[in-house]
Amino acid sequence: MFGIPQLLNKLPRAVGFTLLGNLASGIVDFLFPAPTWGIYKKGTTTPAFDVSSVAELSIGGESNVSDYPIEDGTFTTYNKVLMPNIFPIVMTRDGSQAERTAFLNWLQVTVGSFELFDVLCPERTYRNVTLKSYRISRSSSSGAAMIIANCIFQEIRQIPAVYSSSSTPNPENQPATPTARTHPVPDQNVQGTPLPPL
Repeated sequence: MFGIPQLLNKLPRAVGFTLLGNLASGIVDFLFPAPTWGIYKKGTTTPAFDVSSVAELSIGGESNVSDYPIEDGTFTTYNKVLMPNIFPIVMTRDGSQAERTAFLNWLQVTVGSFELFDVLCPERTYRNVTLKSYRISRSSSSGAAMIIANCIFQEIRQIPAVYSSSSTPNPENQPATPTARTHPVPDQNVQGTPLPPL
């Protein structure tokens, strides 16, 4: 057969086409690498955890808008507040029992930690997200040996710290305690009785 190595000619037709298909797939993957998806450690291309696959990744944006009447021409930024982005992500983990246990432990620790991650998509990278919640799903259809984790990641908006300096009065000019301050004393006569009213 023209264009097929002699080794493939001696193999069964189904095996030959399988090998050709794998070879073609490998060439396509090399020439056109697949897009990067998933959760990665902040500022790196290292996956946050070695999962079997990222089955689904969604991106949600939301803003709060005031629902009371607004005077014409006064719609401004405080009438519409942009909320942090939400990222529902479905991850799977199969393999040995030890690998599945490690994945469950990672979810349990991460949901209570302050660690930040990046969500990588082919078109954009969303930075500074944290694991807000997760739900484990296991069913007979997916196999008892596979863990399906429905995770919710949320964007954490960070504001840079702003510092300012100001001068303070000389502390030597201030009284040491509030009781050391002088207060006016009502007029009294020599015997210590209040003066009669005028």
